[in-house]
Amino acid sequence: MPVRTPFRTTPSLGPELWQVEPLESYWDQISKSVGSATIVPSYPIGTQVLGNDGHQYVYVRASALIASGATVVLTEPAFTIATGAGAFTAPVTVGAVNIAANSYVHARRTAI
Repeated sequence: MPVRTPFRTTPSLGPELWQVEPLESYWDQISKSVGSATIVPSYPIGTQVLGNDGHQYVYVRASALIASGATVVLTEPAFTIATGAGAFTAPVTVGAVNIAANSYVHARRTAI
């Protein structure tokens, strides 16, 4: 039986694997500039974690409107996703709500 709401088994802070974030949240600190240096966020785009369902997840930004659970293409090095015949799946959101452009989510690797 598939896992309905997978959770991260990799020990790290960050949004839930099924959660859609309208802003790039970092959970333990806000990205900010101090003098001429920028503090690097602890959960940046491209972070890879393992879920309890055995799948690898990558934290990405939606480059366009994406249907909940759609197959997506992940583009590097920007770590953006768009609907297409790719190796990843967008998260299944609560109520099957579409994922808005520029939202941040975890894409699930479904193919190698």
